[in-house]
Amino acid sequence: MSSPSATAPNDGSTWNVNNWHWEEKNWTEWTYTRLREVLSNVTVDIPSGSLKSIEVNGLHGEAYVNIRKGKKRVGYELDFSVKWEGELQDGSGAEVAKSKGSIKFPYVCEDSEDEPMQNEVSVEGKTPADDRLKEAVRKLLVPLLVDKIKAVIDDLKTK
Repeated sequence: MSSPSATAPNDGSTWNVNNWHWEEKNWTEWTYTRLREVLSNVTVDIPSGSLKSIEVNGLHGEAYVNIRKGKKRVGYELDFSVKWEGELQDGSGAEVAKSKGSIKFPYVCEDSEDEPMQNEVSVEGKTPADDRLKEAVRKLLVPLLVDKIKAVIDDLKTK
């Protein structure tokens, strides 16, 4: 006989025949781990320089899968930041300016899936080079990270 926590073919536990009864599975730690894996060390070349995501910080929230009456519902509400760094180079490839900052994703939630993902880009410095790198992060790095976040959510939906 299978244990109550064993998974049945249609995503529910073996005790939950036809996935009829309410069952909730916590996927928060899996989601945190995947976000850290896919959002760290993402690099992008920019004109006269490069950008790189460094690490994910301040992960808060939850991710879960509910099953009831044969229907699966995936839920998540996440809040986190991604640290970034960038550099500008001259024509010979020598570093001219270096900067760092963060990208805050304050509300990644199933309720807002059809809307553009909220984000706030910040930079530590106040020089024109810092502003240039911040704008490059907004235009080039953020879209890559958003695509990776969406891929993690798509993976979650298969659980």
